[in-house]
Amino acid sequence: MPSTEASRLTARLHRRIADFLRARKLAPSRSVLLVGISGGPDSVALLHALASLRPSLSFRLHAAHLNHRLRGNESEADAGYVRDLCRALDIPLTIESAEVEAYRRRARLSLEEAGRHIRYGFFATVAKKVGAQAVLLGHTADDQAETVLMHLLRGSGLGGLRGMEAVSAWRGASGATLVVARPLLTTRRRETHDYCTAHRLAPRRDSSNRSLKFFRNRVRLELLPALRSYNPRIEDALLRMAEGASHADDYLKEQVAALWKSLATLSKEGISLEKDAFAKLPLALQTVALQRALAHLRGNLEGIEWEHLAAMREIAAGPAGRSTSLPGGLRFEAGYRELTLRREAPPQAPPPSETPLAVPGAAAFGEWSFTAKLTAMPKSPRPSPNVLWLDAAWAERRLTLRVRRPGDRFTPSGMRAPKKLQDFMVDAKLPRSLRDRLPLLCADGAILWLVGLRASALASRPKAGQRALRVTLLVGLH
Repeated sequence: MPSTEASRLTARLHRRIADFLRARKLAPSRSVLLVGISGGPDSVALLHALASLRPSLSFRLHAAHLNHRLRGNESEADAGYVRDLCRALDIPLTIESAEVEAYRRRARLSLEEAGRHIRYGFFATVAKKVGAQAVLLGHTADDQAETVLMHLLRGSGLGGLRGMEAVSAWRGASGATLVVARPLLTTRRRETHDYCTAHRLAPRRDSSNRSLKFFRNRVRLELLPALRSYNPRIEDALLRMAEGASHADDYLKEQVAALWKSLATLSKEGISLEKDAFAKLPLALQTVALQRALAHLRGNLEGIEWEHLAAMREIAAGPAGRSTSLPGGLRFEAGYRELTLRREAPPQAPPPSETPLAVPGAAAFGEWSFTAKLTAMPKSPRPSPNVLWLDAAWAERRLTLRVRRPGDRFTPSGMRAPKKLQDFMVDAKLPRSLRDRLPLLCADGAILWLVGLRASALASRPKAGQRALRVTLLVGLH
């Protein structure tokens, strides 16, 4: 490459990266920038350009390289090249190795997904250790075009069509967080290759990039060349579509952000959306609200496809009790007034068929714990759904805890006629998931109390000062 052309290319790339860092305030004076480097042309060009910008922008650099151990000696040679390059550029380097294949089998992910999970987790660890506020990656405009096309083929929806963001937040399953910045996202791949040639950097070539077993490689090596016969500038068309999708998606996210506090309730268990308010939203805003809830719990939307969002909208519009499992160990369920997105609890052993409750005494029933004791009836007992006051005579009966059985009936307090237990639970809007686990306090087989929900008409209270039986729910869902 002629020296004049090389100088122009270098100046253009340096200016583009410097403007990116200044515009996003990623490189304040004396800050540390972490650069993820594979040894390929894109990341090598990025690292070299940043090294050249250090004096003028007054930041410090730290490089990070993860050896995936997937290509044997070739992977080791990549690590050696990166080590030599960082030494020549006077850049401190952290290198680690990972067994990506073993992790892929354990997590049941594709090799590409497994590599990304481990790599970003590694970057997050190094960033925290060296005090870097972000990791800079060498993704280019060509990578962006491929990503958009992959998302289009998968039917990822508007959010997927925007592709990668110039700056985004990543959160791992362990809770680790990371700011990911992509300064070369408007730079074409041929520019980074030419930059490396101009500076005699001789980057590594990853032989796995030619393997057609990977989806991205098939898109790059087979589909895009075929599409160029229809549009020689197909990459430019995909990038324009990504920009338009990004503008539309940003607007929808702003609309959801404005109403989020009135729509969503956050708790340790998950996120609840007010059902009626959600139903009144346009479908586009419903989708973005669901994506926001998913991203809040998962840290990202990896593995969330359009069909998952469509299934969630269908459940939201349907009757209470319907639910669906989602990637990342989440469950979305429709209640009577709320839509709940939560992490799925590990399977629980079913409660025992029946457990006796002695007086005085204590009993465990599934995830619930109870005590029973005789005491004086207070004048004004504090109302509590977890306490049942009974006449002391009930202590002479056989008290048991059990779950519902087919044909169960009881007479709710305040009513004269018995009612099917199933009908009462439905009318009380008790979640379907709780109906077969809710303890019933029985005396000689007769239902005295739907624990935490409603007492039977049989369970009359004694008068103040009289001897009374107090049954208390200590631990449970209520």
